[in-house]
Amino acid sequence: MKILKIIAGYVLLFFAGFITLATIRAFFSSLMDASVEFQKSKSDGIAFFLGGLVVIVLAILLIKYLWKTGNRLIGKKNNVSLDDIGKVES
Repeated sequence: MKILKIIAGYVLLFFAGFITLATIRAFFSSLMDASVEFQKSKSDGIAFFLGGLVVIVLAILLIKYLWKTGNRLIGKKNNVSLDDIGKVES
């Protein structure tokens, strides 16, 4: 079961990286499309830009969640008690 968690963690990190690249590309594409819409109509351009911005913010939140969950699945649990904090390891 432990190996399945590690594999799932790496898969989530892969998806987070893939979505990150897609979000970066979509951000720049959205800026270029918004500038074209601004030339056509100011109100349509503003709406287009704000809609793209909302989608990008949602994608960033999804990436953050995938990254945290993937790292949690991969990470090892370190059980450190309060007594062990000040001790020197030999």
